[in-house]
Amino acid sequence: GEGAPPQPRFVINSSIAGKLPVAYLSPYSTSKHACDTYAACLRMELQHFGIGVTTVLASFHKTPLIVAADGTFRGADYVRKTWDRMAASKQAEYGEAVLECLEYSSDALLIDFAWDPLRVNEALVRAATTLSPPEAEVYCGCDSRYVMQALPRLPAFLSEWVVERYLNWYGHRAGVKPAAVEEQLKQLAGARDSKEKTL
Repeated sequence: GEGAPPQPRFVINSSIAGKLPVAYLSPYSTSKHACDTYAACLRMELQHFGIGVTTVLASFHKTPLIVAADGTFRGADYVRKTWDRMAASKQAEYGEAVLECLEYSSDALLIDFAWDPLRVNEALVRAATTLSPPEAEVYCGCDSRYVMQALPRLPAFLSEWVVERYLNWYGHRAGVKPAAVEEQLKQLAGARDSKEKTL
């Protein structure tokens, strides 16, 4: 009735990355997918108690992850600092080419195409305080709302083709793969060649 309190709900802050697999970002994409799936399970379990669960799925925003306290962008700096904390053996598995690709991509994607983080705050507050029944999912950012929301509905081969060429466009164009992957591919090619010679 009028003046009734809003329906109780949980609001879970996740990411559109949970809906899109991105090569070499599997830990991040997997963790966000787990978050989305957990929210969906929780939503079904709690509906009997009148409790809603809303997942906020943000796209690329200029959060403290890529913007320093003084307002300067630090996409490549963040990648470099993360790289420097890695063990030398892990750096060797990825190789300098991947580092350069990630630095370039992080500046281009996370800075040039990122949204104001206030949009995420507004989405979270709106999801938590609206008097309307809670939505299952809230997409935050125009790319999340209109483009990335449609990609998972495409056949897998097509959505993965789009993601590979447009979200990982620089790595795809440059043909960059982790050094360990390149080494394994060389070994496979060598084994295949020697097998063909013996036949």
